[in-house]
Amino acid sequence: MLGDFDLPWHLAVGRDVVDGGEILAGDVLSYTMRGVIAPIEYPADVLLYFLYRVGGTVALQLGGAACLLLVLWLLCLRSMPVSPLIALGMSCLAAAAANLWFVVRPAILSFPLLCAVLWTIERSMSRAGRPQQVRTRALSALVPLQLVWCHLHGFAVLGAGIAFSFAVYVGACRLARGRLGALLPIADGRDAPRVILLVGLAIMATCVGPFGPKIFLGPFHVQAHTAVITEWAPTTLRFAITADPTFALLAVIVLVVLAAAIVSRSAAVTAFDLGLVLVTLGLAVLRIRLIPIFALCTAPIAARALPSAIVSLRSSRLAALLAAVTCSATFYGAPGIPIGRGFDENNLPVGAVRFIQGARPSGRLFNFLPFGGYLAFQLHPQVSVFIDGRTAWLYPPELLAAYVAAEHDAKTFASLSATYHFDWAVVRARPGERFAEPIARDPAFTLVYLDDCAAVYVRNDGPNAALAARGYRVLTHLTPPAGLLIHPPPSAALDHDAALAVAQAPRSPRAHFIAAAAAAARGDRAALLGERHRLAEIAPDSPWIAALDEVLRAGSR
Repeated sequence: MLGDFDLPWHLAVGRDVVDGGEILAGDVLSYTMRGVIAPIEYPADVLLYFLYRVGGTVALQLGGAACLLLVLWLLCLRSMPVSPLIALGMSCLAAAAANLWFVVRPAILSFPLLCAVLWTIERSMSRAGRPQQVRTRALSALVPLQLVWCHLHGFAVLGAGIAFSFAVYVGACRLARGRLGALLPIADGRDAPRVILLVGLAIMATCVGPFGPKIFLGPFHVQAHTAVITEWAPTTLRFAITADPTFALLAVIVLVVLAAAIVSRSAAVTAFDLGLVLVTLGLAVLRIRLIPIFALCTAPIAARALPSAIVSLRSSRLAALLAAVTCSATFYGAPGIPIGRGFDENNLPVGAVRFIQGARPSGRLFNFLPFGGYLAFQLHPQVSVFIDGRTAWLYPPELLAAYVAAEHDAKTFASLSATYHFDWAVVRARPGERFAEPIARDPAFTLVYLDDCAAVYVRNDGPNAALAARGYRVLTHLTPPAGLLIHPPPSAALDHDAALAVAQAPRSPRAHFIAAAAAAARGDRAALLGERHRLAEIAPDSPWIAALDEVLRAGSR
């Protein structure tokens, strides 16, 4: 399913460009940055919105699958001339290592383009076995590739960096004149001036997209947000082992094969390959988001460098099959990514949006940052968001820092509210999480909608006073459900809130547990048993079932 937080704002931007180019003159999705121009990948956003407009979420999911298949094909091409089975196996392993990032948004377009740039470069090297002029002409594809890439995603800077590194490598080959053997083969330096010219043109082409020359400042924009954006955090050993073990496995395989190739002085590994492995591994360790770059860059290098004795073993067929199965299992079994069509209601505020469209709260909104994109896509122009996922290029670091603090600090939230005059809020409400603590504790706000993904609050004395009067009486999204059995609030208020919770989210385990707690508070054993059975049907592994069983046992003594 489509659960990525950034995809909806990309769709919203694409829609507004298609409908009138409004957003090109300044932001219209948020009220905090209204009129500010942000250098965003408009062509990619338009492409994604076109797919959505033609075929809905199914077309978007099929587009993502097409990108994955294209990546696998290009990885296999880059792995040649090894056995097709080995090429397929290493390609599947690379895709499995990168699986967490094969989500539908503009970044997914960077993956086939990255593979295409590397394939173009590798076709121009002497090991391709083609005449010098033919190889140099093949490199000219770099220019259109970078021209397309820079319009689709900011990762185009990686293509420019790889091309620049290749020009340095070619120059080094020319200067070495064969003295370092296969690491700097003399044949790769024979047409250095033309190669350097083509690389220069490719780098210049990278500057003509929506970002302009500022595309090369992208890493510095991200640097200011690394403390609060998880995907740009450093990669820890724990993350590699628990969240992406195929990345850890691929890294070990690549390093072992590369070390063996260097020791044996294999002609399959050049200084360019060695540098690509070391630099991309360093990037993957530096930032979680760059793990797929390492995987896609290095798997074909390892495939080409595998010792012939290993490649010729019959077990290579089994290894290739195992890698393909691992790839499939990794994609379909990824935690938190359910299989199905449409937007993921467990990760995006789908139910809350339906409620908002019916209840029509008004005034200024405070929202959970990752929800901003979906709210903008579904509710604009009637609703403008406070903040969304365009953090690195649109929202200033100080606003982002204040938002992050306001999720937990009452003084910071009060300061923001005094500045922007929040009338209502859409917040994260997964059981066990602690987002939007100041709102839950503020008596000026009332909870009016709750499911297991999102909650909606409105201010009691503002334009939504009538809506607040129909809201929850004692519950907030942070109320510990188990505590309702120990210290139940007044029965009438709890009954009201339980009925509202079940009506708003009939498939919510929390809602049915609250209803069970309300039944226990009024001594209705039959209703308690009924809610216990409904909870077991919806979430058979829920720890709340044991708590209800204890209440039932205590009542039967």
